[in-house]
Amino acid sequence: MLILVVDDEPVSRRLMGATLRRHNFEVVELSSGKEAVDFLQGHGPATMIVSDVLMPEMDGFDMLRFLKSDPRFRKIPVILVTSLNDTESVMKGIELGAVDYVTKPIVGAMLIAKVEKIISPQRAKVLVVDSEQEMRDAMTNIVERIGFAVLDVSSGEEAMVMLRSNRVTAIISNSSLPGISGIELLRYVKRTHPGVPVIFVTGSREEYNARDLLRAGADGFITKPFHNVEVVRKLRDVTRQML
Repeated sequence: MLILVVDDEPVSRRLMGATLRRHNFEVVELSSGKEAVDFLQGHGPATMIVSDVLMPEMDGFDMLRFLKSDPRFRKIPVILVTSLNDTESVMKGIELGAVDYVTKPIVGAMLIAKVEKIISPQRAKVLVVDSEQEMRDAMTNIVERIGFAVLDVSSGEEAMVMLRSNRVTAIISNSSLPGISGIELLRYVKRTHPGVPVIFVTGSREEYNARDLLRAGADGFITKPFHNVEVVRKLRDVTRQML
C-alpha cells in the first residue's frame, strides 16, 4: 500500500516515513502539497496521505481542497499532522475532508495505530504468483483454509501492481515466471516492502534452485510436488510474528 508523507520539515518527514516503512508500507516522501498533487497527477491515486498543515507553495488545507474537487482523488484518506493543541487547524481539516490527525512531536505507535485503523484489512492477505491457473487455484485453496485472504496473479509484473494497492502479509511465488523473473520480483519486494516474507515454489526444472533463492533473500521455499501440510507450516513459520 502506497502512503504519501507530505511535510516540509525533513526530520519530521523522514521520521514518519521510516516508521511506516518498518510496518511494511510503501512510502513516498514529499515536501509540499504541490509536490503531492504533482505526484498524484503523474502516478495516480495513493492508498493514503499523511500531511503536515503548514507548508510552502500549497499547504495541507489547499491540498485537501484539491483532492476533494477531483473525482480521481477525493476518496484518498488524509491524516493531518498538526502542532499540539492546534484545535482550530484540526477542526478546519476535518471540515475539508481529513479523516483523522496526529500531533507533533510524532509518536510512531500513535501514527501506526491511526493508519491501521483506517486501512488495515479484516483478514491478512497472501499474494500468490504463478503463471498456471491450476497451481494458483491449488495454493489458494490451501491458504484460504487457514484463514488468509488470497490475491492471485499470473506474473511478476502483475504482482508489482497488486502490491501498490494492497497490503499483503506474505507472498508465495513460483520461482519461474513469464516476464520478470522470480529473482527480480524478490529484489523488488525486498526493496519496496522489506518486511513482507517471500516463499518460493521450486521444482527440478525451475530456472533457480533453492540455494540461489535463499542467497537472494527468499524467506523460504516449497518443493514440487508439495503437500498441504508443508505449505501451511512454511507460511505460519514466516508470518508468526505478524499474526
